[in-house]
Amino acid sequence: RRSKHAALQILRRKLVDIAHHDAIQAHLKKAASRCVAPPRVARARAALECQLDQIVDLKSDDPTRRNSLVIGTVRSVFIADGAIVDGRFDAAGVRPLARLGYRDYAVIEKIFELQRPS
Repeated sequence: RRSKHAALQILRRKLVDIAHHDAIQAHLKKAASRCVAPPRVARARAALECQLDQIVDLKSDDPTRRNSLVIGTVRSVFIADGAIVDGRFDAAGVRPLARLGYRDYAVIEKIFELQRPS
């Protein structure tokens, strides 16, 4: 809520263990973002530089914890060399981490396409 900008990282599993621990975060090498003040993680395979549009407060069963939906606009995209194959981001090759909710995460390893209905 303090900053109106964020750099959202697309990280591999091995970097998440490092980034998840606040005491170690300071040791991650940072790189300058192009359009927002917060830096990105230098070893991230991709990053989305975002500007805050709106924060929607959601219900919480625990009055000491806040639940929020953060909505933003992507202002710039960084994709590392080697993470683009045939003109597209290679999600299967990058194997990014996905947050599922609670304490659950997944590594994206298999990708498939579906055509949008017309």
